[in-house]
Amino acid sequence: MEELIALLIEALNDEWHAALQYMIQSSMVRGLLRDPIADHLKEHGDDEVGHAEKLAIHLYSRGIPVNIEVPPVSVPEKIPEMIQQDLNDEVKAIDRYACIIEMVEGNPQLADTRILIEDLLLDEIGHQDEAAAYLRAKIASREEAVGAAGADLAIADQSDRLASIVWGGNPEAFVRRADFYTEEARRLTAAVA
Repeated sequence: MEELIALLIEALNDEWHAALQYMIQSSMVRGLLRDPIADHLKEHGDDEVGHAEKLAIHLYSRGIPVNIEVPPVSVPEKIPEMIQQDLNDEVKAIDRYACIIEMVEGNPQLADTRILIEDLLLDEIGHQDEAAAYLRAKIASREEAVGAAGADLAIADQSDRLASIVWGGNPEAFVRRADFYTEEARRLTAAVA
């Protein structure tokens, strides 16, 4: 029973941590074309506050004293890194809730704990799926951009071949032009990476 209580209190602390993390992220990404993402993050933060409240009520109703110790919140500056951090945290929460469900399995005195944790688990799986979908879409758009940069490289190669024909008598001009295209292709590739 002590291990179960420890996991429930750990979950409570992490739910408060997740709520703060989502709220900070939401505040950081506000701006032109970012409001839908910010609103989505705030919605997840509100969900996490609800989870923390449900866990606290459950623990207090069983007479379990709780000392809330929220882990420090550190938020990356870029949206994809934020979402990756959220995804990692959601996976940890899912693993913890699955472990709790296994611990209470078959114990009728803990049926209310199981129902609560299953409810929270469903929300966390939804959060995980949404974060993973965002990252998959971001990777797909990055691959498209890299493909476009590759097309730019092919165009630069073709241009260099034409330049060698046109500037055949001036190799220095050809080299400067080739260097320009090579640097431009690197810049474009780095911009989409």
